[in-house]
Amino acid sequence: MRLKVSSLYAALDRLASDGLIIRAGDETVDGRLRRYFALSDAGAQVLRAEADRLATQSRVAKERLDARRAAGFAGGAA
Repeated sequence: MRLKVSSLYAALDRLASDGLIIRAGDETVDGRLRRYFALSDAGAQVLRAEADRLATQSRVAKERLDARRAAGFAGGAA
């Protein structure tokens, strides 16, 4: 997937307005503005919760795959 610069900055601006990231400076490199951001404390909490949610989903998926293998299911369409 390729992300347009305008889409990227729109997403970053949304995260900043939600208080999940903070502006950490700008600089101009080769005539182009670069904006830098850092994760806020609130952003870190949201990221931790999302990482935990994904880890739980991953664990459940692995348990289901293991149960399927233990039950002797073979490949192929059902």
